[in-house]
Amino acid sequence: MSKKWWRWILGLAIALILLLLLAGLTAPKLIRSSKRSDLTEAVNNARQIGLALYEFDHHYGRYPDDSTAGMVREATSTSLKLGSSTSNDCFRQLIAAEIMQSEYLFYAKTTSSRRPDNVYSGSQALEKGEVAFAYIAGLSSAKAHPRAPVVMTPLVPGKRLFDIKSARKYFYGKAIILHADNSVRSYPVDSSGHVWIDGKTLFDPSQPFWDDKVPDVKWPE
Repeated sequence: MSKKWWRWILGLAIALILLLLLAGLTAPKLIRSSKRSDLTEAVNNARQIGLALYEFDHHYGRYPDDSTAGMVREATSTSLKLGSSTSNDCFRQLIAAEIMQSEYLFYAKTTSSRRPDNVYSGSQALEKGEVAFAYIAGLSSAKAHPRAPVVMTPLVPGKRLFDIKSARKYFYGKAIILHADNSVRSYPVDSSGHVWIDGKTLFDPSQPFWDDKVPDVKWPE
């Protein structure tokens, strides 16, 4: 093989090595950027849900729950599935009341959610997987403790524990929580899936914001 070919092969090899080195340097930055985007999206969406809940409370006297489903149905003649079995059911009341008109605002990137198709008519409104936020039913802006958690992600389905895998993969190991005062904060999730506030786990009934009652958690479908 001629020297010309050897030089060409050597130059190509050096170029490939440089490209690999650059990829290795930029990949962590891209991952961090992606996490930051996921966290920002979740925080912004939680805040928008909070604003919608306040408006709903203004019209119906409390946040969406089983007691408001009938009022919304009567006021709007909606065909959407309402109720309070899941957070999807409760959040559909916000859509039926025409306070929120986008499914995207109920989305956050987790291992069990998918980006909504934004079709919110009939049985297609907030279908399984299109909601990432759990919801605490039975609250109102007038009676809830300002620090009471209202909306949160990523919660393990059926458990009062946070999804460690989702928290670490998308949110820097944190849970995103909307409080009754409409503040949105991110809290570290420990290795057991707990969030700690003032030395107690979030769902401990002795937390002052639960008033010694077990919170009524509605998980996403």
